[in-house]
Amino acid sequence: MRDAQEEMRDALEEMRDAQEEMRDAQEEMRDAQEEMRDAQEEMSDAQEEMRDAQEELKDAQEEMRDAQERMCRNKWKRC
Repeated sequence: MRDAQEEMRDALEEMRDAQEEMRDAQEEMRDAQEEMRDAQEEMSDAQEEMRDAQEELKDAQEEMRDAQERMCRNKWKRC
């Protein structure tokens, strides 16, 4: 009888340990998911910054072409 009670206590303790490990694993999973969401948000922000930079570059290239055209026209007017 005593052995059965001891085995029961051991089994309950193992079950509690397993439940604690499960809770720890779930917490780690939630932390990992939060880190993933943060990383995705950072990636999204970086992509938006890159699109903005590309737009600025496009505008700058257009301004440079316009300036070159004006220079060429002014140069040919003087001749």
